[in-house]
Amino acid sequence: MEKIPLIYILVYIRVSTDKQDMSAERQEATIRRHIEHKYKEDNLSIRFFTDIDVSARLKNLSDRKAGAELCFAVEMLVQENPEASIRVMAVKLDRVFRNSVDGILTEKKWTSIGVPMLFIDNGGNQIDTATAVGRFLFRMLLSWAEAEADITSERTFAALKSKREKGQATSKPSWGTMQDKKNNRLKFASDTHKDIIDKVKELRILGNSYQIISDMIKAQFNVAVPRDTVNRITKNESYQYIKHDEHEQTTA
Repeated sequence: MEKIPLIYILVYIRVSTDKQDMSAERQEATIRRHIEHKYKEDNLSIRFFTDIDVSARLKNLSDRKAGAELCFAVEMLVQENPEASIRVMAVKLDRVFRNSVDGILTEKKWTSIGVPMLFIDNGGNQIDTATAVGRFLFRMLLSWAEAEADITSERTFAALKSKREKGQATSKPSWGTMQDKKNNRLKFASDTHKDIIDKVKELRILGNSYQIISDMIKAQFNVAVPRDTVNRITKNESYQYIKHDEHEQTTA
């Protein structure tokens, strides 16, 4: 007779980008080594839930594909196997949570139904929410993880703002512009493009709709600028940092 698993380990893995040092393979290997060392039972069931190219800062756990599957699995196992031991495991806390509200609410919910979380490598220490001390450390480090993300975001925003103010490209050039490979500065693709951009902003200030502006640009310049592009042009601040003499002397 087949043994029914009495211990369920639900492993969550998240990778922000494929270039990130903590790859999915490395996280899985770390978890497996821990399980092999810690658990000797043969009635053990291990399930992996992996999110790739997902930001924990932008999405709560239940809003991510694998995260939602993990949350559902926890609820189903608790209902279907009330005698079983269920544990959620991850390598680091910030792989699962970057938002303190999401983390605390999830921890409280899972603790109330007897499902602890174990983070096996946080600066060389483990965090186990099965204990009061573990829950205290979890909440404390969760706040730090969120603060760390906020600081990184502020620095990134400041760096991008500084580049934009210098007229340097920070991403793919906007409509009507191109990047000067010599100095990395943005410039208008042509005199016509500059005139179109100026006209779009002028017509929008006068209260014209995006579609009307698109039609008027087509009539005046014989250049098709879709409504959505008109919308982006009116909201793009990078144009104001391009010096008027930085454009190609060509036509559209």
